[in-house]
Amino acid sequence: MYKVLIVDDDILIWKHMISVLNWESLGFELVGEANNGAEALLFLNEMKIDLVITDISMPIMDGVELIKLGKSKYPQIEFLVLSNYNEFISVKSAMKYGALDYLMKYEMDKECLEAALAAAKTTIEEQKMNRSQNRLVTLDTKWREQLVQQFWKSIVVQPQNKEALQLEALNLEIELSNGLYVLLMVGIEADNREDVKWNGNVQHICDMVKRVAELCKYSYTFALSETSLLIVLKYREKSSLFIKNTTYEIARNLKREVSDFMNQPLTMAISEAIYKLDDFPVQFEKLVNGIRGKFYWNIGKIMDVSFFNGFNQSFNRQLMYDLEKRFADYLQKSEAPDAMEVIETIFQEINKQKYEPELVYDYFTEMIISIRAIFEKKGLSFSENDGISFLSGKDLRNFPDLESLQVGFSRFVQTLQKVIRNSSTPGNRKDIKSVIKLVKENYKNNMTLDYVADYVGMSKNYFCTVFKDQTGCGFVEYLNKIRIENAEHLIVNTEKSMNEIAEEVGMTYGNFCKVFKEMKGVKPNQLRKYIVNSEG
Repeated sequence: MYKVLIVDDDILIWKHMISVLNWESLGFELVGEANNGAEALLFLNEMKIDLVITDISMPIMDGVELIKLGKSKYPQIEFLVLSNYNEFISVKSAMKYGALDYLMKYEMDKECLEAALAAAKTTIEEQKMNRSQNRLVTLDTKWREQLVQQFWKSIVVQPQNKEALQLEALNLEIELSNGLYVLLMVGIEADNREDVKWNGNVQHICDMVKRVAELCKYSYTFALSETSLLIVLKYREKSSLFIKNTTYEIARNLKREVSDFMNQPLTMAISEAIYKLDDFPVQFEKLVNGIRGKFYWNIGKIMDVSFFNGFNQSFNRQLMYDLEKRFADYLQKSEAPDAMEVIETIFQEINKQKYEPELVYDYFTEMIISIRAIFEKKGLSFSENDGISFLSGKDLRNFPDLESLQVGFSRFVQTLQKVIRNSSTPGNRKDIKSVIKLVKENYKNNMTLDYVADYVGMSKNYFCTVFKDQTGCGFVEYLNKIRIENAEHLIVNTEKSMNEIAEEVGMTYGNFCKVFKEMKGVKPNQLRKYIVNSEG
């Protein structure tokens, strides 16, 4: 049953239509009435309606406006218009906005209504059939797309059953013979994977590929992952020079267009020519390594995998760790030119050998551990404020290729050397500054050498060496100096006894007198007498 809504402010009209027809026998169910277009729209929002029979002239919202708004929101609903003799212009507008037909109000008899409803029913059924067929076509297209994508994924990863794949290719109308294939892989770089939106752009890129790959017999594009696409190109021409030049031209044009609309740097790798099924997985693996090979020839390049034999997995540990040791020695001695020269040699050797990128990252991570040991041995403290957060090793993989890693690591080493040089300048070490502050605030307490060395995390002997380098005197001498300066202030400005003063500055009376005489050239009592006599 198709549902009908009658819209008319003339109650006699719609009562006549209700009574004169057997709606169910005609295949319709009358589900409601409305007095104007506004009421009808509310009804359409609440219930699924197939046919609306509406008057033209009504208060609040007329029939023409109802059809205009109703068709824009519910295009599947059909409208029949009721009109008077003087409403031709309005009827014309109603037909323009999608009304199916019109009936003259005062010529409406049973036969006329039945004919109009029969025609409306036929139209509704035809439209319903068309919508169903369109949905089936859409579903069929999506299903075939999934099958084609799965077919190519099976081909490039590892074709297990050649006969089954050849049969599948036949069913999907993919011609594997009479020509050769080339694979083109596209990798995208983004700081955050959330920034990569392949899914919404694959169709757009497919259209681009078809446009720039007009010289190919066949092309197919699909997303391999969040950050890579695979493009399958088929050529009839078997000239290797033609295929190479054409594929490079396609890659360049595609790279330019995709980079423009995605605003992300791209890296591309082109396979060698593929003549048989067994070659697909071999070339695909080369492409994967080729895209990763951007570590050596930088992001944004188009790479021919025929010139890349993969990464070197045999890391020459002896040579590389000898270089690391030389670098560490120069760094300890703050010999900047020599240290930078070793860094240059290390990167040249890595580029020459084309080591697996993860081996390279691991190597520099271990080097950073050695650098931390050097810092600790020198008693240096560091923080991200020093510009050397690199020491945590967490920033290494933020450098996507060898060139940027070399630039970053070289700047890092220069910063290290600057920190080491500054640390050798008297008074510049933060840990010794903290000890001086500690002494000035706590000289009254019992401050032992063991306590202070532990406070800055050094051995006692190493602390004594560093403290003397920074202050020009030993720790005990410096502590006594601070105590005696404060004692002198108390002698001059108070009437406290020498016993009281010695106790207040954290010294025994005997040691106080001895040290005071050594530093000031007079005994503390003599200084007090001199001051009293001077004032008298």
